[in-house]
Amino acid sequence: MKLQQQYLRRQIQSGQFLPFVSHGKYYESALGEFEENGYRCYGEGIGTLTKDGFTFEGTRDGQPYTYRVTPHQMWNVTHNEYLHAISLTANCVGDRDYAYAPTEPCAMIKIVQAWPILRDEADNIPNS
Repeated sequence: MKLQQQYLRRQIQSGQFLPFVSHGKYYESALGEFEENGYRCYGEGIGTLTKDGFTFEGTRDGQPYTYRVTPHQMWNVTHNEYLHAISLTANCVGDRDYAYAPTEPCAMIKIVQAWPILRDEADNIPNS
């Protein structure tokens, strides 16, 4: 794992990894809306990881929607093992939780592994 982190850090610092773009589904969870392990799929679109954080641009209930989280808002991106998604809980409002499930499973792992590097080196990463 340490070797993977070192390799990924070099890729991010050199500008070869970012932006990282993936297609996926957008989920939310709230009290009373428990489907699919507590989350309900609200839409789908594109998830983009850059030096500035993670942005989902797509739809929510059929309407255009954007959700954004920065490395400064959230300590870590975590993997939700039941949903096979990334929990994006930095901007929780009330009882609502947010998640993004990339279509390609490897994308989820790449985002989870890159997040702490982005957080730790936010000021040293070349513009993407």
